Amino acid sequence: MTLSGPLLLSPRLDPKPWGGRGLSRFGFALPDDELIGEALITASEAIVLNPPYAGRTLGDLIEEDECAVIGQRGLELTRGLPLFPLLIKLLEANEALSIQVHPDDDTAPPGNLGKTEAWHVLDARPGAVSTSGWRMTRP
Repeated sequence: MTLSGPLLLSPRLDPKPWGGRGLSRFGFALPDDELIGEALITASEAIVLNPPYAGRTLGDLIEEDECAVIGQRGLELTRGLPLFPLLIKLLEANEALSIQVHPDDDTAPPGNLGKTEAWHVLDARPGAVSTSGWRMTRP
C-alpha cells in the first residue's frame, strides 16, 4: 500500500451524558437524538472518506500495512503496537468533568499505551474554567 496524501477521516462519535450538539459546528454529522461528548478523529474506527480507501477504517488500513500508515517512527513510538500514534479528539463538555489519571507507557495494560496530553481550547463559554497541574507520583 502506498498512501498518496493525507487521509480525510470521519471520526468515531461517542455519546456522553455531559455532551451536546456543538461538535456539529466543526462539520461532524451528529446522530439525531444523542448528546455527543467526543469526536475521536484518529480512532481505529474512524472511517476514511477519500479515495482510494473510502469506506475503510483507519484500523483496517493499519492492519493491512502498518508501516505505510503509521511509519517507522510511529511504530517506534507505539512500541510496535498497530495503533495510530497520536489520538486526536474534540470534546464538548457541558458539565464539569472528573479528574482523570492515566498510566504512562510503562504502567499501561498490555497492548495499550500510556497517555500524554496537550489541550487546545477551541471554544469556551464565559466563566468556563480549566484546572491543571495535579501530578501523582508513585512512592
